[in-house]
Formats: sequence, structure tokens, C-alpha cells
Amino acid sequence: MKLRHIIVPALLLCTTACGSFDRPTQLSTQRVEVLEGVEHLSFETRKLDTKMVEVLAYDYEAKGHGQVDITVTYDPKSKSNSAMNATNEAARIADTFLQNGVSSVEVNVLPVANSWNNSKTFLSYKSLTAQAPTNCGHMPGFKNIDEVGDVEAHKKYGYGCTIEAMLADQIAHPEDLLGRDDQTLTSEGRRAENVLWGRGYYTREAFPELGGERSSE
Repeated sequence: MKLRHIIVPALLLCTTACGSFDRPTQLSTQRVEVLEGVEHLSFETRKLDTKMVEVLAYDYEAKGHGQVDITVTYDPKSKSNSAMNATNEAARIADTFLQNGVSSVEVNVLPVANSWNNSKTFLSYKSLTAQAPTNCGHMPGFKNIDEVGDVEAHKKYGYGCTIEAMLADQIAHPEDLLGRDDQTLTSEGRRAENVLWGRGYYTREAFPELGGERSSE
């Protein structure tokens, strides 16, 4: 008789509790998103020296994606700012990008009337930014301290969004979130370095030969 009194309430508890699993959760189920944009940069060609191009290549490595388009202008009536000089400058800039790890570069020269000796260089490429999920909205209290005690603002900001936002800030290369090509082909650059030539991941030095412990004779 006592056993029945214990089992029945337990069954009733299960019936009411199990139904709660169908309620919507405040936990964010989405993950870090990748936002695509376009970088447009312009410089005086004469000021775009090797050091400056190296800095631009470093920035591209961090957030760039795809091809870098390089356009150098010239004046058709200028002897110093000629099409030949623009072509040479475009080749120089492109070569510096390639030497600093940018694998895809497209160069063009563009005539600009009445630009005289002032040649311009325009760079453009797709950029990627890692960010918290769009449905998270803005973090309460992050920019406005008055929102810290705002109950409604916190209700709209799902649990787990802060973790995703902090994770997004720590991602060095957002392009990695898009995945990589099939690594089974030996023609893939990094795999060729690591596997075919036995070189390290961070340097081009060959791995040293492995040697085990030897006991004294």
C-alpha cells in the first residue's frame, strides 16, 4: 500500500516535468558568424614602398579573402607618369604581395587625364570579420552602463552570446571558419610542405631525424 503512494506521485511529477522540455530556451544555439565586406584602399604610388606593402600584406593575411586587385594610374600625356612606369610599379607591388604570402593578385593600369605626375594605386579585396550571432543583438552594459540593471535588455540577450562574442574577438583568421579545401591532394601547399618535404608548420626548416634513447653498454 505504501509502495503505491510513492509511485503515483512520482508518475504525476514526471508528467508535469516532462512537458517543460518543449518550452523555448533562452540559450543561443547559433555560433560565431563571418561577415563579408570589401576593403578599398588608395595611396600615392611613390609612397607605397616595400615596407608599406609588407604591412598591407600582413593586414590581408589577418582579414583578407580571395584575390587582391591592384590598379595603378598614369597620365597618357606625362613622360614621367607613363603607362610603362605604371606597369612596372604594378608589377613591383604585386611581387611584394606575393613574396609576403598573398597567393592571388590581379594587376591593372588605368589612364587618368590631367593627373600629371601624381600616380595613384588602388587596392581592393574581400574582407572577413568574425562576430557574435546576429540574433544576439548588443551586449547589455557593454556600451551603456545603464543597461546593466535593465531586465528587458538582458532578456533579449540570450545566454551563451557573450561566449560567442568573446570567441569571435580571439579569432585571428576569420577565413578559417569557412573551412579548408580537401587536404588529400599532394598539390595543396601546406600539405606539400609538411608531408612531402618534411618541413615544419611554422618554419621551412626540415624536421630533425628522430632518435630514441640508448642504454649504455
